Amino acid sequence: MSHSPNFLREFHFWYEITIFIISWVLGWMVLLLIMFKTPRSFRGYSHMIALNTVVDLIYSLTDLITMETVDLHGGILYMFPANPYFPTNIISARWASSFWIFALYMTIMALPMQFMYRYGLLCRDKPFTAKHLAGTFGSSLVYLAIHCYIFKFTFKSPSPFYTKILAENPIYTNDMPSDYIAGDARELNAMFVHFADCNLIIIVCYGAVFWFGYQISQTLKRTMGSLSKQTAAAQKHITRIMALQQAMVQIRQALPNLEDAGYIMGLVRELAEFEKMPDHVKIDEKTMAADLERDAVRVKLAFVNGKIAGMALYFYIYSSWEGQSIHMEDLYIKNEFRRQGLARLLVKELAKEASEKKMPRINWTVLDWNTNARNFYHKIGAVNLTEKEGWLGYRLTSDGIKALATES
Repeated sequence: MSHSPNFLREFHFWYEITIFIISWVLGWMVLLLIMFKTPRSFRGYSHMIALNTVVDLIYSLTDLITMETVDLHGGILYMFPANPYFPTNIISARWASSFWIFALYMTIMALPMQFMYRYGLLCRDKPFTAKHLAGTFGSSLVYLAIHCYIFKFTFKSPSPFYTKILAENPIYTNDMPSDYIAGDARELNAMFVHFADCNLIIIVCYGAVFWFGYQISQTLKRTMGSLSKQTAAAQKHITRIMALQQAMVQIRQALPNLEDAGYIMGLVRELAEFEKMPDHVKIDEKTMAADLERDAVRVKLAFVNGKIAGMALYFYIYSSWEGQSIHMEDLYIKNEFRRQGLARLLVKELAKEASEKKMPRINWTVLDWNTNARNFYHKIGAVNLTEKEGWLGYRLTSDGIKALATES
């Protein structure tokens, strides 16, 4: 089913407003809890939570004002403000994107601060002072401000060439924004350096998170036995919260283009290796993109901090007893992202889709030796049909199909 461009823009407008309201309500609830409900012993750490919350509120407000839209297509990064009440000209688009990027990366730069604070508290003879923390965060913001000021000069104005590439995305085919800016990093140029600096910021921030986190965990392992049960439980709970905060998880529907098809086929080949059947993959990215286009297959893609992490590949089937249902062909998480709850999130997305479409079933198969997968499926409430009802799987391969189709 397709929708008109006006419908999509209106949906996006109200979606952004809804997200803003939810974000601000939750953010102010956190701040109120910090002000009135935080125990004295956690007062210092609560200031770090407050910093992250305020930064998130600033980002939510910036996102509401600009409703910035980002599309990475054909090696080109497109950005434009989608708020219908925002000025539609290239100068405004450049400044809007700069401020939006500043707010976005400020949320990333705020993450290491609570790890740094806790590291100073647990691992140093003297904790970091407020000046140390403020100086570190302030210096990072100055660097970010310089980055974002230069940022707008690395993007190019609309052109027929860039418009043609963006139009390959079906969302913009009949609804092309007039005020987009295009970051072309296919060659070694200013945009390439800009992307490199973006990656540097992320690497430094998350490198600090992981380094501080590792030092904290080692200290806690050495001292946990000497802590009271209540203090030890509190420290474990704080660690879980901080681990969740550092991961930015995105799950989205795969688009019918070669970029997403590349993500999918990369995961398909990894899965085939894992299942000890690497030679069984017969299709390529072009076939996958074409099959996505004609809705022969659907895929939920999972990203962690912008990196492809896993997928759920599925399609609609039909039960003569209960009607249309979902068959999940592949559920795969890359090794470095396992045990973070991504598999459950992906299956949950399929469950939401099945529930919305009133589909009674989600079917899939699993190899008998894959104990971890079988245990996971058992935990989410799936039924082993071979054990319960005696179903066996059969397959007619290409040779069998040809022989049967041509027999006289």
